[in-house]
Amino acid sequence: MDRRCDAPPPYPAGVLLDLGPAHPLAATLVACWAALVTPALVRHDLAEHRLPNRLVHPGWPLAGIALVTAAIERGAAPVAALVAGVATAVALIGLALGGGLGMGDAKLAVPLAIGLALAHPARIAIAAPVALGIGAIAALVALARTRDRRARIPFGPPLLLGYWTGWLA
Repeated sequence: MDRRCDAPPPYPAGVLLDLGPAHPLAATLVACWAALVTPALVRHDLAEHRLPNRLVHPGWPLAGIALVTAAIERGAAPVAALVAGVATAVALIGLALGGGLGMGDAKLAVPLAIGLALAHPARIAIAAPVALGIGAIAALVALARTRDRRARIPFGPPLLLGYWTGWLA
């Protein structure tokens, strides 16, 4: 008799759609990097409106290592995390090239999206609205203060707040 039928689903009880299995070890690799760089990234972005490459760039190879770890852990490619990473890269790097977002923000979002998708793909549905909502509030405050539609806001802190909200959800 196959006992795998008795196993609980590989996703949280409240999730209506199984978008793929969770990869806890792989997701934790990205979360550890994010925990190490979050304070410095927030400090730099608030002070200088930029995210230093020396802090952001290590997230990319680490996300790659996490993807390989997830594939080994489950014996199959983590398709949802791969799709999340590629979709985030295409969308946000496209926005950055068009001038609607900083390139540092776009580069930061990719490993964060992969890490959340490895934890569980549904967590991106929590993180994205939080990040966009906090960013929108910051933009409205900047507009009210400066009356300048081109006023720049640091979007790294909202991205990280969204990530940590999704991670803790």
